[in-house]
Amino acid sequence: MLLELQINIFMSLLLVVTIVHAYFKLNRSSNIFNLFISTKIIILVMLILEILRVMYNKIDYLDSIVIQKVINIIEFSLAPFPIFLICILFNKWIYKKIDRKIICLLSIPLLVNLIICLLNYRLEYIFKYIFKITIGNTYLIGPMFLISPLVNCFYFLLTLIFLWVNRMEVNKEELTTFKLVVLIPFILGVIQFKYDIYLTIWSSWGISIIIMYTFILNDNSKKDSLTGLENRLEYYIYIDKLKKKNNLKLTAINIDLDGIKYINDNYGHYEGDQSIKIFASLLKDVFGTHIKTIRLRSDEFIILIKDDNEFLIKKFIKDLINKLEEYNKNSGKEYKIKFSYGIAIYNPNRENIEELLNRSDEAMYRNKNSKSYYNDNI
Repeated sequence: MLLELQINIFMSLLLVVTIVHAYFKLNRSSNIFNLFISTKIIILVMLILEILRVMYNKIDYLDSIVIQKVINIIEFSLAPFPIFLICILFNKWIYKKIDRKIICLLSIPLLVNLIICLLNYRLEYIFKYIFKITIGNTYLIGPMFLISPLVNCFYFLLTLIFLWVNRMEVNKEELTTFKLVVLIPFILGVIQFKYDIYLTIWSSWGISIIIMYTFILNDNSKKDSLTGLENRLEYYIYIDKLKKKNNLKLTAINIDLDGIKYINDNYGHYEGDQSIKIFASLLKDVFGTHIKTIRLRSDEFIILIKDDNEFLIKKFIKDLINKLEEYNKNSGKEYKIKFSYGIAIYNPNRENIEELLNRSDEAMYRNKNSKSYYNDNI
């Protein structure tokens, strides 16, 4: 019995440790945190229930039959929840928010499965049951056994379709991780479904959620805590990757906010931080998720675009200027947020990437010193 359960026991302990670690390391106010921790807790509960089910399956007393029945009802009821929550988490990760109506719609199969499972407990002899525990403590599969697996498959396929449709909205690292998180429990779940002597479903979910947690920690280490933009660590990693590419098209835009010291001195550091956050949100709106938008230090940013189209670059700058002017006009603040910028387009025949970045930085300081913040020249 111990050999049969040792992986589940080990995985349960590991999940307890990572739940505690996540509580202190992740942003507890975020929706991503709540979804992730909820998924972890449900998987932990399922692992414990599976351990108890196997243990009570070895006992022939009447009390153990009742407990066995309750455990199975809970397992069947909760089984689709992890993949449902992961599907919502991926939506939140990519789109930041999701319509409540969509969540309610997606919850319908979950609710149907829950109702059928609860009916199975009281009405198994009248209702077409999912499973039955006999007086001899024998587990029998019923005619509605496939309801829960089918609901699970629905959410697995829905999540995989969602990832495929939105594959251009995430980078390769994210897409690979998300696919692993879904496919590992799906494949090992199919193995347990076919060969029920192997307890692979919930231990595989434990592996997946640990992979997801490792990914989240790694992602957080490359994010700026104030703005949510990528930070200097990601900047250095990305520059190293660019150096290894051939036939590279690249444009660097260095940006420096003007007057942050004035805002800090006259309106307080909170207002200074808010100005940086607002400007960062405008950068996200203009440049999107596929262009590297990095906060280098306090009020300095760099944009790295894999393109050398001058018209496109000018359009980005113009859009940023327009959005910032609209914000300044409607903000009601006594101060205005302004910025200086410098643009450099990579010429691999006469410079390396470091020289490109220096050229962009120098152009930004020339723009700043001239006070011609919105110069259209490249």
